[in-house]
Amino acid sequence: MIPNYAEIWRDSFKDGNGSMELYQEEETAKSYDASATIWQDGYARTEDLPCAPGDRVLDIGCGPGVLSVPLAERGCDVTVVEPSTAMLRLLSEHCCEKGLHISQIHSTWEDAVLPDDISYDYVIASYSLGMSDIEAALKKMNDVAGKRVFLYWFCGITGWERITADLLPKLGRGEQPYRPKTDILYGVLAQMGIAADVQWLEGTKFDRTFPDRQGALEDLRKRFGVTDGRHDDLFEDYLDHGGVYRATADGWLYMDSTRYVCISWKPTGRA
Repeated sequence: MIPNYAEIWRDSFKDGNGSMELYQEEETAKSYDASATIWQDGYARTEDLPCAPGDRVLDIGCGPGVLSVPLAERGCDVTVVEPSTAMLRLLSEHCCEKGLHISQIHSTWEDAVLPDDISYDYVIASYSLGMSDIEAALKKMNDVAGKRVFLYWFCGITGWERITADLLPKLGRGEQPYRPKTDILYGVLAQMGIAADVQWLEGTKFDRTFPDRQGALEDLRKRFGVTDGRHDDLFEDYLDHGGVYRATADGWLYMDSTRYVCISWKPTGRA
């Protein structure tokens, strides 16, 4: 029996998209925006995109603008769709600082109402596919793109899933729920009649550094919403033996083991 990949995806998001709620928080949005690595990666990825000055680009789930700001600086006509008020506020600040204009649609992609009189050359969704009806979301992207659609997603277990899979059972919180990855996404596209290209992003890696062991310990506490030291013995052992964190000459390092990919296709009328 051929699996229904769209249903597999939908079942995984029955509990909603926690990351969407997380990035509504001002502190989380500011912390993300403050990462030099995030912005360096955004500028590097846009260098590989074919968008030219004057091209209309739609950036879905833009965050603070790590892709849309570099593209606007290039001369692209950028529109963003973003549900987080905190992220849009940060994007507006960057636009003000750099003298850029980026059109904003404050909405989820599922509910976004796009102007009828505007078409887009390129549609981009960067790590923002937490949508339960992924088939409808992809069809909507396909239908509004003129030249190409670019999706950024994950291949295999992510670094943060590895941590939670290792520690959730020991914390008595059940098992790690895994989100669907590139294989399921590719399957959805294939069942829609879309033959997509998949490229591994060799240069994308989001390690994090901490000034000392205490900083790494605080990172683990924050990941599990722990505000005191009641699980510190477990976390301390994980720092030493989990294979995810390590001491360096300058402090401590979280080593991101996630494999990131870019999935793209030329829009087709068969979707």
